[in-house]
Amino acid sequence: MLWRRRDWRTRALRWAEHRLGERRIQLTGKPDQFHIRPWSTVILLPTDRGRVFFKATLPPLRFEAGLTAAIAEWAPNEVANPLAVDVRRGWLLLDDAGQRLREIIATDRAVGHWQRILPHYAELQLAMAPHVRHALKLGTPDRRAVALVTRYRRLLDESSLVRTGLRE
Repeated sequence: MLWRRRDWRTRALRWAEHRLGERRIQLTGKPDQFHIRPWSTVILLPTDRGRVFFKATLPPLRFEAGLTAAIAEWAPNEVANPLAVDVRRGWLLLDDAGQRLREIIATDRAVGHWQRILPHYAELQLAMAPHVRHALKLGTPDRRAVALVTRYRRLLDESSLVRTGLRE
């Protein structure tokens, strides 16, 4: 897996340290690659101003870096503050945004957290609607209803993809 390769990790951490240095932030401890999935990884970086997180994604998700930076401009209190972004590689360096929801739920198993967060998330999505053209230019997949219908029709028209009309 890419995220476990020493050469990749060395390049990623070198980039992160350089970006931190530009902001006069120093590492104070050992990086902890605590999140590794096939599609992304996150590395915790302890610094002299607190925790910072490096995130990398695979090519189909690289839009996330630019989109996160854009949302941080449009709604600065709604996402973690990006300290550095490499849109080409899909790399993000983010301030700590607090305890992750999955950690909170793992401790208390309360669904109520979702009941509070989801309406707020829906409000954020509505607030981002005026920025959809910009988001699409950043490479964000178009998941609006009209686009999904169009893709679905194309899929149904391509029998080799859905394997219809084949004899057993």
